[in-house]
Amino acid sequence: MGFIQQIFSWDALPGHIGFAIVAFAYLLTNIFWLRAAAVVGISLDLVYSLFGTPPDWTSSFWDMVFIVINLIQLVRLLHDRLSLKLSLDEKAFLAPIVGQLDKAQVAQLLRTGVWRSLEPGEVLTVEDMPVKELTFICYGRTEVRVKGQVVAHVGPGAFIGDVSFTTGAKDIWI
Repeated sequence: MGFIQQIFSWDALPGHIGFAIVAFAYLLTNIFWLRAAAVVGISLDLVYSLFGTPPDWTSSFWDMVFIVINLIQLVRLLHDRLSLKLSLDEKAFLAPIVGQLDKAQVAQLLRTGVWRSLEPGEVLTVEDMPVKELTFICYGRTEVRVKGQVVAHVGPGAFIGDVSFTTGAKDIWI
């Protein structure tokens, strides 16, 4: 069978559909659906590799490895999605800031943070000092001082120390 005839044969159809689905998966921005589409596409390629003449054992082996990896990650993401129970404070936090994240990403973010209340007058960061933690204001207000002068007031929805925290540079927020 010639090259062109092999590409356009009915036997190659599962491979073509599988790779088209994998290509489509790369266009998805939601990691859960990307992995789900990848499992479907790679599974079709596995069928093509196993039932081709002769079977392609190398491709079949790696297809199975990628399917298992993606299935494990899908189970983890599904667990994160299903286990996400938000308090009113967490919902207030998430609405304006992480609206583009899916539930699995939100669950991961919330697992890394700590909720705490601050007393009036408590200092969050000090100018020219390294920032130890990123702070998100859910309720209340605080002021920003530069060289001892109030330059802004910030409230719910504001991050304090975000630039310094992510870059390692010294911050000007207090």
